[in-house]
Amino acid sequence: MSVLLPTFSFARFDFHGHVSRGARDEAGLYVFRSDLEQAGIRAYTACLLPAVCFRFEGMGDDPVMKISLVQLIAISALALLPAWAEEQAPHMPMPVEFRNSADYRGLSKPVLAARVLDDMSDPSRWRSTGPGRVTFDDAIGVHGTRTLRMDVDVHDQQPAPQGRAATAVAVIRPFAGEDWSDFNRISFWIHPEMSGFNVFSFTVVIRNDGQAPPDADPREGSNYLTVAKGQWTHVVWEIEPLVRDKVTAIEFRYLVNKRIPAPSDSVSFELGGLELQRVEPDHFEGWNVAPGEIAFSHTGYPSGSQKTAIASGLDVDAFSLMRVETGETVLRKPVRTVKTYLGEFQVFDFSEVHTPGRYIIEAGDIRTRPFRIDPNVWRETIWKSINFFYGERCGFEIPGVHDACHRDWQAVQGEQTIIMNGGWHDAGDLSQGAINTAEATYAMFALAERLQAGGRDPVLVERLIEEANWGLDWV
Repeated sequence: MSVLLPTFSFARFDFHGHVSRGARDEAGLYVFRSDLEQAGIRAYTACLLPAVCFRFEGMGDDPVMKISLVQLIAISALALLPAWAEEQAPHMPMPVEFRNSADYRGLSKPVLAARVLDDMSDPSRWRSTGPGRVTFDDAIGVHGTRTLRMDVDVHDQQPAPQGRAATAVAVIRPFAGEDWSDFNRISFWIHPEMSGFNVFSFTVVIRNDGQAPPDADPREGSNYLTVAKGQWTHVVWEIEPLVRDKVTAIEFRYLVNKRIPAPSDSVSFELGGLELQRVEPDHFEGWNVAPGEIAFSHTGYPSGSQKTAIASGLDVDAFSLMRVETGETVLRKPVRTVKTYLGEFQVFDFSEVHTPGRYIIEAGDIRTRPFRIDPNVWRETIWKSINFFYGERCGFEIPGVHDACHRDWQAVQGEQTIIMNGGWHDAGDLSQGAINTAEATYAMFALAERLQAGGRDPVLVERLIEEANWGLDWV
């Protein structure tokens, strides 16, 4: 018995915008061959029909990816699931695509120059504050230097006027007024080990006694960070905007996020690979777009709305719009120049394109990453926003993020004690804010009401109301 299979059309596409085609090999496998020689992340799109495509990714430097017919049919079947499948609420917490993060972009930058700030070979160069013990390990770590270790005594707390104060420690490396102006990034590795806590939130501070910026505030020179426990994490911090002509210290500060630690709670962290670096800095100042870049909506554009992207100073007079699923150029159009009080901008207007799909803007040799055009393009962003609030729930266990926390925040009146946790944390450092919780609660209810009035997206409406009620219960 013979089976007549449909003709498949394949497009291979990576995040640099290169496209090649797929075909069947002698073993009957559908082959996607890369047209790039360098290693890296490769994204592939295969189309069963013009409107039915799926995407998968590969890592490493193997230029060939193969998929069997069984696998192809199975994946295609997922694309052909009925519409109700798309209406299911995503499981939370949702996975994070690290390659889309600012951290990934920063760690991928070439280092143009570097200077070791401290190789941890001389303990006398460091000092510490707070209830903790600092030691040094002579073994060379993954970061290429010796290691400093801080063991925090989370139980050595003295009574404060309004109760027990949270434990705070710091390790400090003083400098004799050094000029760091030739460098624009701090790089270091950190490895926390913790019991009773799921994430490690800390602050890095640069002290400078030279020229002060005109708008200096108490947080100038501070960077608030959160990293995973139980592993070495490489942290980079671009300091291009900071005055650093007479640096007197760099500090690593940690505040225990419990006022009443459990007997089994413990915290320690190791530090190494501390150096200054020079990189091509992010574009951080002004309204103009960074050189060689196109500013566009990463989320995408609603099908029936205006669709524009902007650039500054590109040597082009036209642009094109390519559909990822087919590799077809669907629009070529002149670039329009607009002058405003904010500056001069190049505008790419592709509002006439309404067909749902994934697209790339090309202008000369500049290409954007893929973005979507879709009637419900904002839906994914709303789900991601709800996911953020879910992860910030206070007093609720979030797997891999935090336990049912802040049970030690209590209000006492006479013989009555009320645990005050609830609502959402202000940020990754797990602090808490009544104003933020109240505003977010109102915003979720308002969006749910608007969607419900239009008879739209009942699954999203239900989830918005559920999350808003979590905040309302606390407010």
